[in-house]
Amino acid sequence: MACVFSVLSLLLLVAPPVWSDTEDLTAPSTLPDPGGPYYLIAVTPAFDPGTGHPVTATDYHLAGDDVGRLAIGDRLLVERERRLGPPVSDAVATLYVPVATVRVIHVGTASAVARLETDLPRQRHPHLTYRGPMVGDRLVPAPPAADNDIVLPSGVLFDLDRAEIRADARPILEEAATRLGTRPAGKIEVHGHTDSSGARAYNQRLSLRRARAIADYLAAAADIPRARFVILGHGENEPLADNTTAANRQLNRRVVVHLSAPVTD
Repeated sequence: MACVFSVLSLLLLVAPPVWSDTEDLTAPSTLPDPGGPYYLIAVTPAFDPGTGHPVTATDYHLAGDDVGRLAIGDRLLVERERRLGPPVSDAVATLYVPVATVRVIHVGTASAVARLETDLPRQRHPHLTYRGPMVGDRLVPAPPAADNDIVLPSGVLFDLDRAEIRADARPILEEAATRLGTRPAGKIEVHGHTDSSGARAYNQRLSLRRARAIADYLAAAADIPRARFVILGHGENEPLADNTTAANRQLNRRVVVHLSAPVTD
C-alpha cells in the first residue's frame, strides 16, 4: 500500500488530474459509515476544469483500501500523527491531532479528491506544531459540522449581475438575522462568491458588493454593530464545483455568513 501511495503521489504532483464528469455536491453520502481511514497522498493547486483558470482552493488527493465507498459531499477530518515519549509521557504514546475538515468533491477508482472546509484552530502545545493538511495525514469520517455557517444562494438574493437585495429574499435574511441575534459576541464574516461567467476582476467586485449588501442588511435587521462584520469578496476563486454546467454555476454563486467563536482569554 505504501508503494502504491508513493507512485500515486509522484504522478499527481507531476500532472494534477482533471476530471470531466460532473458530480452533485449537494447530495451527501447516505452511508452510515464511509469507512477509512484514508491517507493524504498529494496536495496540488486547484483548477476550474470549465475555464482552466487556477482557483484559490487546493486539491487534496487521498487514497485507501475502500476509497470507492466515499461519496461526493462526504465530510472528513484530517489528523496528524504525533508520537510522544519522555519527558512528555512516561511511555511512547501516539496522538492524532485534528488539523482540518475537508469535503469530498470527486471519487475515482483508486483515489478521491477533497477540498478544505475548515482549517481548525491551531493547537497550543510546546511539543506539537503543525500547519495545514500535509501528505501523510490520515483522514477519518468527521463528526457533524458545527452550526456556524449560513449559506445563502445568490440566485435567491439577487437578480442577475446585481447587488441589490430582492424584496422576496427578505424572509430568508430575516431568519438569518434571528440566528445572528442569538450570538452576542464574536466576529461575523460575510463571504461573497460568484461563478466564472464574466471577467475575473468584475466577479471579484460583484462578490464584494453582494457581501457588503448582506452585511448591511443583517446588521440593521439583527441590531448588531456593523463593526462586528468582516466583508470578504472571493469572486470566482473558491468554487464548490467546476463551472461547466448551469447547476454547478448556481451552486458557486452564494454568500456565506460565518459565525466566529467569541475570543476568550
